[in-house]
Amino acid sequence: MTIERIKQLNNLKKEIKDLERRLNDIETIATGTTQTITGMTLAGGMSDKTSLAAEIADIRALLQEKIVEALWEFQQLTDYISSVQDSHIRRILTYRFVDGNSWTKVAMRMDGGNTGDNVKKACYRYLRKN
Repeated sequence: MTIERIKQLNNLKKEIKDLERRLNDIETIATGTTQTITGMTLAGGMSDKTSLAAEIADIRALLQEKIVEALWEFQQLTDYISSVQDSHIRRILTYRFVDGNSWTKVAMRMDGGNTGDNVKKACYRYLRKN
């Protein structure tokens, strides 16, 4: 597992949230529950219900595709972490990349007087080596 693959999973999570927000904004416009959403740009300036329905369908399809991709990446990550022999490193990887904790919080969860910098260095050292 490379740092780039781990970053890909994190970027996919952010992309999914962005798509969910966009979908929510367009659905709000389509249902007429708000007058306007400032800064909202629809594809090609479309504003009729048919065009909005098409836009919603496209975003839902893309969202589903990204969710499947993220689930696959997540499974790859958890399989990799499970294969790590060192329990200390396995915990660091889980707390950081599965649970999404900051390095400081990872260190606090690890106990034993670790600092955020210590666990970060141990993590990246392990990833580079393996």
